[in-house]
Amino acid sequence: MNVDNNSSGYARLLCDERLVSDQDDDSISAASNRASGDIVVDSASEAKINAVIDDVVIPCRNVGIGQLLARVSETFLDTPYQANTLICSLSEKERLVADLCRVDCFTLLDYVCALIRSHTQSEFFAQLALIRYQAGEIDYLNRNHFFSDWFARSPANAVDITNKLSPDVITVTKHLNRKGIDEKYLPGLGIVERKITYIPTKKIDENIMDRLNSGDLIGIYSKSQGLDVSHVGFLIIDSGGIYLRNASSLEKNMRVVDSPFQDYINNKLGIVVLRLR
Repeated sequence: MNVDNNSSGYARLLCDERLVSDQDDDSISAASNRASGDIVVDSASEAKINAVIDDVVIPCRNVGIGQLLARVSETFLDTPYQANTLICSLSEKERLVADLCRVDCFTLLDYVCALIRSHTQSEFFAQLALIRYQAGEIDYLNRNHFFSDWFARSPANAVDITNKLSPDVITVTKHLNRKGIDEKYLPGLGIVERKITYIPTKKIDENIMDRLNSGDLIGIYSKSQGLDVSHVGFLIIDSGGIYLRNASSLEKNMRVVDSPFQDYINNKLGIVVLRLR
């Protein structure tokens, strides 16, 4: 669950080497069949899906995963920030929403990671279902509401490499979704006990930065007991520097931007680092 530290709400509930997938053809086909009748997508988003696949993904099929992810995510720069584009309650039928023209920090991850695994529009929808929902089952309770769901649920979208990057990590047992004694961030969803490991910002030195790859997924650790991270984005490393490419809800931005990484994390508690499978 991701909430930009500077936003007033709790959104995400919907926010605030080459890729090798361990998903077999049967699971992708099954996800495609399940998604086919439950897709919400507008014409502009359909056009963007097709354009990114045809103009970026297919021509870059021989580049490394980090470079591919950087190129695909670059097409989202300046895309307007919009929270709550997904259905977020038990009272409505869950449908596979693909709104690529308005994103929050987590849906940006969903769309980019689905695009880099796709060569057709139908593959994109199947991959989006597999990334956003456990086993591709489109249901509110199956949705990966928390960043740590990406590595803790099976099949996993990514691997948590945080503890491999530093000897100075801190591990905290969280009770995700607990907002207060008798409150939950997401009504209808249970409390999930999970160990979250993060690298304190003051321990992020040059040695750690050298171990990070362009395309790594960065979560900004949250001090809240019921949240794992407060914001997410892609680490981008290029000749101009190191950035957090993120859908920012800050008033000065309200769009997808490249934030200088060190500046962004300077006043944060720490980071959680995932690497795509």
